[in-house]
Amino acid sequence: MAKVFKPRTVAPSGSNKNWIHISKGGYNSCILISGKSCLPNCVGYAWGRWRELLGKDPKLSRSNAEDWFGYVIDGYKRGQTPKLGAIACWSGGKPGYSGDGAGHVAVVEDFGSDWMDVSASDYAGNRFYKIRYKKPYKISGLTFQGFIYPPETYVKETAKKSTKKKSIAEVAKDVIAGKYGNGAARTAALKKAGYDPKKVQDEVNKILNAKSGKKSITEIAREVIQGKWYNGAARVSALKKAGYDPDAVQAEVNRLMAN
Repeated sequence: MAKVFKPRTVAPSGSNKNWIHISKGGYNSCILISGKSCLPNCVGYAWGRWRELLGKDPKLSRSNAEDWFGYVIDGYKRGQTPKLGAIACWSGGKPGYSGDGAGHVAVVEDFGSDWMDVSASDYAGNRFYKIRYKKPYKISGLTFQGFIYPPETYVKETAKKSTKKKSIAEVAKDVIAGKYGNGAARTAALKKAGYDPKKVQDEVNKILNAKSGKKSITEIAREVIQGKWYNGAARVSALKKAGYDPDAVQAEVNRLMAN
């Protein structure tokens, strides 16, 4: 059964036993680096990250990073496609000969069709960091070897609720149906839900006007600008008689004239 994958986005705490050396009361049997920790070191990090994911000691190599991919006696499958929790491996030169570089390993925390996000650590450098590599996953001075896959099948954590918002037209229909209340309560509810109250109200007016056969406020505002509705008190009277709100029309006139 697939397990939900929880990506590591922050450095492990200093008390996390997955990265504390076995001689200091921890679980990690990679090289001791500083104090009680096997960090900063890419092999110590990747080994500890797998122990965190698996809940038990992994059978991974504890030698130089470039030797991991060829250490097939660990029993783990290999491949060229990233998977959640997989260990990405690079060689520094000829595997087994550290004189031309020790290579690098990192753990896949997320991936797409042409990229992957990994967490890692660097010997005598960064204790923890996350970085994105684009396919073919090049690192200067290193050669990409492939991935070591964890025995578990992981699935990405997904949000329980959809974050997709409704269109303004859909929300306007909800407003007309009374689902957002009235007045200040409606305005507050719309803002809380992430909608612009004015845009929603404009759509409400458009829908109601269409049902009554009336023109939209924007259409009337354009006619006002064209001089079709007189001026001053005569305009106000004519708009009211036709069933339009003179203040709303004037506000739309001002908006159109400002653009």
